[in-house]
Amino acid sequence: MKSIEYLYSLVDQSNFTTIGYTSNDKNLKNEFISKLSYIDLREIDPSFSFNGSLKQKIRDIRLDSILNDSEDLSKINFKYILIDYNDLPHLQKSDVYKSIQLNQIVEKLRSECVECGLKVIFTAPTYTSLEVTPSQNLKGGSGSMYIADLAFMIDKGVAKLMKNRFGADNETFSLNEL
Repeated sequence: MKSIEYLYSLVDQSNFTTIGYTSNDKNLKNEFISKLSYIDLREIDPSFSFNGSLKQKIRDIRLDSILNDSEDLSKINFKYILIDYNDLPHLQKSDVYKSIQLNQIVEKLRSECVECGLKVIFTAPTYTSLEVTPSQNLKGGSGSMYIADLAFMIDKGVAKLMKNRFGADNETFSLNEL
């Protein structure tokens, strides 16, 4: 297994990171992310409208923090925007349409964040497929993995790379070091 610092360096290189997690590993996912300087997308745009105003909204958040003498530097110096699949309440009920909507949201978010000089971390719970060979899959489909530079799944305290544009796939990391 590789060191956790190496996983953080891969996340740092990535413009779009997808993290899948099991319900048992949700706390580990949160602990991993807590070590990054991020802001939750719900704080920026709770409507998830992405009408080209993301840059302005980020600028406003940073200015408000400075003008209000906020001691919370994470509102000023964040590097990542975090979005979780479960925070997207307006997705349609149909799984097919939900997947299409999700793809549109993450693609738009990625392009706007690159424009703003920020990086995206998209997290989604996983489920086990009922195929002949069961496998872990992301809720909402695999669209977020296609546009990701880095994608990994957290299962039983181990992060396994599923996609890595910066090196080898299938590397594993123990998250017990957190």
